[in-house]
Amino acid sequence: MKRITHILVFAFISQLCLSQTVYRLDHTHSYTWDNEDWLRIVEVYYDYDNGGLEETAILNKVSSDGTTFIDSFRHTKTYDSNNSLLTDIKQLWNGINWLNSTKRENTYNQADQTEVSSFYDQFIANAWVLNNQSTVTTTANGYNTENWVRNNTGTLEPDTKTITFISNNQLIREIEQFWNVSTSDWENDEKVEVSYTSEDQWDVFEYFYWDPTLSPANWEALPYSRTSYIRTDPTYDLIILIEMNEAGNWINESRILYTRNANNNILSTTTQVWDADLGPSGEWTTFSTTSWTYDNNDNYIQTISQSDYTGEGLENSIRRDYFWEEATDLSVSFNSINNISTYPNPTTDVINVNFKIPTSNISEAQLYNVQGKLIYSLKIQQGINLVQIPIKYQQNGIYLLKIKTKESVQTYKIVKGQ
Repeated sequence: MKRITHILVFAFISQLCLSQTVYRLDHTHSYTWDNEDWLRIVEVYYDYDNGGLEETAILNKVSSDGTTFIDSFRHTKTYDSNNSLLTDIKQLWNGINWLNSTKRENTYNQADQTEVSSFYDQFIANAWVLNNQSTVTTTANGYNTENWVRNNTGTLEPDTKTITFISNNQLIREIEQFWNVSTSDWENDEKVEVSYTSEDQWDVFEYFYWDPTLSPANWEALPYSRTSYIRTDPTYDLIILIEMNEAGNWINESRILYTRNANNNILSTTTQVWDADLGPSGEWTTFSTTSWTYDNNDNYIQTISQSDYTGEGLENSIRRDYFWEEATDLSVSFNSINNISTYPNPTTDVINVNFKIPTSNISEAQLYNVQGKLIYSLKIQQGINLVQIPIKYQQNGIYLLKIKTKESVQTYKIVKGQ
């Protein structure tokens, strides 16, 4: 099912002077389940030549027997003075030499360091050839993202366009368009409308198709799908429910269930699909689960995924072990107060900030990377219990969440992971 992606990033430069030990990923081991035991098949190693938290090199090794590992591919990355990614070159190992494969290059608005353009090249006939590019243009209501691809003649042509509408620092609508070659113009395809709870949390995403057969052409009156964020379940901290519209009736399709531990770290995710043939009116069946384990520093050190590919129950599928190192060349400090919690941590798309006591004087939440760049800011109204901060399209690593009150500023370590 095609989904319109959503992104909400506001960035500008700031200074942040902090101090304390933080951790960065040193290497990982990936395993597959081999009937009776885990078989290690992939090792990934990270280098940080610039002394930061963003890796400058990634080396991937593979094995067929779990003992002998050979080079597979590697990434080499460069960053600008603001620690924003400039280039990412992927190379493949042919047994003798490293061969260029793909390259990504980014450009940024120097005023606020927001990403402007990305160029994706392939290495063909001993030369880099531009394969596709994306360009972001700021508008009065948000921003537009255009994607261009290389056609059969070797020239770039428009492909897709996303029109993003922002209001009060919140995503409210996105329209997906495609390039119509016959008319040489953009045409609507899908859109998503976003609603929020009274606490400014994501509530419902509704997805609509464009109907060119209407006179005049317009969006269909009813959404074909919706995604709901449910936070009232007694067992799960969050349920993301996806439903399909069939003749005006909402039919369950799938859902993701989240739990977290006492330290507000994500503990498990469970993906379920709706089977209308089970029971008198249908039942949820579990398709996959992932569990998380942490060390004493709240670094995730292992994930285990189970899947049900045959319909006969969950079986071990993939395991990943994570090995961390102290980033001794960084200076970061963290404070904490008992009435605020953040979760999930690590996170992949959004940070939930829960105020156990409704806010009375909290004025602002700010998210920084460890180089001191402010990437998101949110004003918090009095009486709010929970706010959400989007982080999906930020790079993996350590982030600092500052909660500002009239009396103090509290800082929390946030881990953006895979």
